[in-house]
Parts: sequence; C-alpha cells; structure tokens
Amino acid sequence: MLLALKVELRPTPEQATWLLKCIGARRCTYDVLLEHFRQDGVKWSKKAACGLFMREVRQPWIAEVASRAPRNAIDGLDAAIAVRCSVHGGRFDEFWGRRAG
Repeated sequence: MLLALKVELRPTPEQATWLLKCIGARRCTYDVLLEHFRQDGVKWSKKAACGLFMREVRQPWIAEVASRAPRNAIDGLDAAIAVRCSVHGGRFDEFWGRRAG
C-alpha cells in the first residue's frame, strides 16, 4: 500500500527569497557542470566536479545560500549520470535532450 503526504509551504517573504536562491544555485551548478562534462574527452568524476565548481561556477550570490545546495547538484548529477550510463551501456554522448534517445 502506498501512502502519500501532501505538504503546503507558506514561507515568509525572506524565506521565499532564500528558497529561490537555493533553487537557483542548484540549477546553475547542475547546468554548468553538465555542459562541461558533455564535452568530448572530459571524463566525469565527483572530485573533478567539486574542483570545477570551486574554480569556475561559484558566484558571490551562491555564497549567500546553504553550501549544501551546490553539493546536492553535484550529487544529483552523479546519480543521473550513473542511471544514464547503466541504462544506455555506458554511453554519455546524448544526455537528456528533448529528442535524445
């Protein structure tokens, strides 16, 4: 039997701003790292992703949010790549395009 729980958030304006910054930091980190690791000859590793984030992705506005938001983006990308490679036999040539197979 599946049970579901629905939760409604009603943040204050300050909390809403902070939540949006966290979401933006995670999305920005995910997109930049995905773009970098899709290049030919670039191998995926979490260590390299963390180093790239510290060198190139990190922006002053990202420092205003929890440090866990970008780290969750790296973990999420690692999980996505693992699933993609296991399903498609290790191919990383096409990664979640609208028309990609």
